[in-house]
Amino acid sequence: MQRRKRFLIASTLLIFVLACTIGTSAPPTPNPLSVDGGIETAVMETLRAGGVMLATPVYTYAPSVTPLPTSTPLPTLTPTPSIPMVSVSTDTSCRSGPGSVYTYLGALLVGETAQVVGKHTATGYWIIVNPDGDGDCWLWGNYASVNGNTDHLMEYAAPAVPTPSIPNAPSNFTVTSKNCGATMDISFSWIDNSSGEDGFSLYQNNVQTHIIGYNRTSHSLSLSYSPNQAIRLELAAFNKTGESAKQAVEVICP
Repeated sequence: MQRRKRFLIASTLLIFVLACTIGTSAPPTPNPLSVDGGIETAVMETLRAGGVMLATPVYTYAPSVTPLPTSTPLPTLTPTPSIPMVSVSTDTSCRSGPGSVYTYLGALLVGETAQVVGKHTATGYWIIVNPDGDGDCWLWGNYASVNGNTDHLMEYAAPAVPTPSIPNAPSNFTVTSKNCGATMDISFSWIDNSSGEDGFSLYQNNVQTHIIGYNRTSHSLSLSYSPNQAIRLELAAFNKTGESAKQAVEVICP
């Protein structure tokens, strides 16, 4: 009788405990929190240990995005212009400006080349490195051929027109050869002492008979003559301003 009574008491207590356990509510789920830029997600792993609900939070992080490197544009390469060079088909004077009124500074001869440093489009002149001295000079483009790029060349302004002066007289006017036959074939030479002449005048017995080009230093011609009679030849430089003093020589054929 006693044993049955104890069993009933124990059963009653067990039912009471179970009833309390069943009525117990589960713990609340934690809210997600922002952690260091990532997102915390609470994943419930429910373990039953003595009737207690356990929650283990699991953290996940959003990966940070690394920006791609920006490509640096390559520099634009500017081509180096070629150096223009000039040659001529005929020996051509080079002066201090565009025209024969300017001072003679040198000449570009056939077979020579010179660097072109500028241009004067209105008159067709090239400004070149003086082939016969320091500095630059102006070359008429009529007989010139330029090789190379000239687009980058500076456009020069024409210098003021100089006031012309009478050229200096030639010197050492000398007969170098003669041949007496049906005519007198004669050659002579001189020193050109002027840089601004337009040419040379040749006189025979005080009469102008020939015009010789500028920058010349020799000439040959045939003359009519009378045996044993001297012929007086005279040479003078000239330009638009006037004529220099004359240099004279006498020749005779026996």
